[in-house]
Amino acid sequence: MHQPPKLEVLTRLKNSSLEVVSFGIYVVHLVFENGNRLSVSAPFRFGNEDAIYDTSVCEFPLCETNLVRALGQCIIEVDCDADGTLDLVFSNQDRLIVYANDPMYEAYTLLVNGQEYVV
Repeated sequence: MHQPPKLEVLTRLKNSSLEVVSFGIYVVHLVFENGNRLSVSAPFRFGNEDAIYDTSVCEFPLCETNLVRALGQCIIEVDCDADGTLDLVFSNQDRLIVYANDPMYEAYTLLVNGQEYVV
């Protein structure tokens, strides 16, 4: 695992509408209107912020996801743990937590303002 980007890079994900959610068996891509992209290939949780820990952890290979609920929403909060675990809250109060605590594998890739970051 690579070190996560600095918080000032992560905050650039805020306030841009999510335009595309696409997924394959081993990856989910979130593409924002400003061109930034988050590609997830690690276990994650997605659900209402108030009940996020009651939702099951999604693991790959992925069969389904309800991430389409975030379409048209903006990220309003961003947090990242030292281990790289990424925590995003959307404007509709949905929350996405991407777990990055497996040192053997990449957890996610961020493309922010044309610069790629691999965690």
